[in-house]
Amino acid sequence: MHRRSNCTRPHCPSSGTGVCYFVCGDIVVHMDRTPFQAIDRRVTPWLAEHGLTLLRISLGVVFIWFGVLKFWPGLSPADRLAT
Repeated sequence: MHRRSNCTRPHCPSSGTGVCYFVCGDIVVHMDRTPFQAIDRRVTPWLAEHGLTLLRISLGVVFIWFGVLKFWPGLSPADRLAT
């Protein structure tokens, strides 16, 4: 759900429960931030270290896949554009 202009900023009571909410029109969206923050703290440093490598590998796989498809006529979605 993306934030629209009629949405409020997240409100996190200082009760220490980790539960936040924001209001979007007539809808109140509750967010339990504690589990998300725990996962985020573990994933963010790992992605900062390995994210660029994963991006390079995934881009390489896409290029190789479309390159391999050129050897079989009619399988490549770009076949009609190239001819």
